[in-house]
Amino acid sequence: MLDAPGPRRLEALVYDEAAHMQLSNNKFSDYPRHTYDAPFLVDTTAMGLEEAYDALVAECVRIRRKHYGDRIRLTTEQVWPDLFHIFARAGWTAAPKLLKEHLNAVVVSIALGAAIQYQDCGARFWVSPDLWGMRRYPGHPPESLRSALLTGYWLGAECIYVENLDFDRHKARHPEADAKGSLIHWVDATHYQLTSHGRVLRDFAREYVPSHPRPIDWRAYRPRVAIVRLPDGGWGQFDASEGHGEAASRNRLLGNRHWPLDEPASEWLKVWPVLTHGVVKPGAITYSNPMVYPKMMDFFIPIDSVAVFDHCVTGAVLDSVECFVVCGHALSKPTFAAIRECVEDGKATCIIARRLYERHADAPAPHGDWLIVDDFTAPEVAAKLQPFLGPPDVARFRFAEYTVDFRKGDRPNRIQVELSKP
Repeated sequence: MLDAPGPRRLEALVYDEAAHMQLSNNKFSDYPRHTYDAPFLVDTTAMGLEEAYDALVAECVRIRRKHYGDRIRLTTEQVWPDLFHIFARAGWTAAPKLLKEHLNAVVVSIALGAAIQYQDCGARFWVSPDLWGMRRYPGHPPESLRSALLTGYWLGAECIYVENLDFDRHKARHPEADAKGSLIHWVDATHYQLTSHGRVLRDFAREYVPSHPRPIDWRAYRPRVAIVRLPDGGWGQFDASEGHGEAASRNRLLGNRHWPLDEPASEWLKVWPVLTHGVVKPGAITYSNPMVYPKMMDFFIPIDSVAVFDHCVTGAVLDSVECFVVCGHALSKPTFAAIRECVEDGKATCIIARRLYERHADAPAPHGDWLIVDDFTAPEVAAKLQPFLGPPDVARFRFAEYTVDFRKGDRPNRIQVELSKP
């Protein structure tokens, strides 16, 4: 952008998969060999996870201020959906991929939580339907692209952009994709044609959006269930020793080469199956773990107004929460106090890992509806969550003045949208 008055020339700059590079220490910098191993944002090897979190936030703030002078919006779109809070706290925009290898209901719940928690820091909510999927490009049918566009639009995203415009160098393609092209196919150096995916995007932008004005804004999201945890990058990664080759992400929490996925980092992976009526499988929250997800499923995933907040959350963003699931490696003292107040006032239930509870609870014991657990697969956890689950055929997102319901359509990967007032 220029200092002189005039139209903006640059809306934002995307750091492509910055979380991917931090977790894997630049593994892909010498592609296709995958042998490079050096820190991307911060060398976290000698750090604990809370220290690493703080250092990563500080580095992302430094990049925004030092490199761009706070004049350009920085966005993060991520393969691994867990680090949005780090970037959001630093004032970056969360732009979750809605296709790729993602389970869409999971990734939007995480990104929306990061955006509403840190909106006062400058965080925003965009979405990026990414046509890659399971080593194919395009890896998703046109109907899934349409569903991803509808999802982002009706969750109030400020911007939706599709990745990629014209990539045409991959041999494996989804059987419903055109033989050539991405959104477009170049006929020659100066002429192109829209593909079936491209026509979906054109019709959505030109016809659907103008005829369906929305009263939804992401800032008005009101989660019913909140998962509270330190974002450590635990998504269900695995090691080459498990017989499936090395995962696309090195097995390093926040990039620490000595800290692989462990039990506290895995606890939230056991909660998503309950929140999605068993559609999300225990052990991983993306399709990138082939032992958990040998193939992709239908686009639709049921859920009822879930958000993920980090271990530092406090304030009005918690007011709508009816059930807290507190897990992972850390919990700040102010966050425990805020959750404790909600529970003791009778406004919410709390399911919490015993080590976190005992770290903060003092005598007398807190009042209210608490479930203190050692194992998040225990039947008591599912039973305690049961009152906060929506119907198994609805993906419901509650906003201040409206509720958005997504349901399966009349063909695979198609969704229908219903807007109502509470």
